Amino acid sequence: MSSKVLILGSRGMLGTDLVKIFADKSDVVAWDREDIDVTQEAEVMSKIIPLEPQLIINATGYTNVDGAEDDAASAFLLNGVSVDYLVKAAASLGAKLIHFSTEYVFDGTNQAGYKED
Repeated sequence: MSSKVLILGSRGMLGTDLVKIFADKSDVVAWDREDIDVTQEAEVMSKIIPLEPQLIINATGYTNVDGAEDDAASAFLLNGVSVDYLVKAAASLGAKLIHFSTEYVFDGTNQAGYKED
């Protein structure tokens, strides 16, 4: 029996690729903002716990940098507080959680790779 993988942010750039990668190997459940509001703890718990995924991949995020500066509270709720809700859900299930904090670190133009400063 294949493992159940929940991918959050499934219609974003990263989430779309993750769905493709896991589709042949796992039972994938792909949710986006229309399916779950990860900023609401009760909704996170009531939807994820009954699903019983073995792996939760969080590809959600407030990616509008200028907007995040103007609305820091919303950015913090989505990029910070909601992750705590997902940690709690994963812990209650004994599931693993993979969280991506950003996909905007490097522009991808350096073919030789990157080094940290």
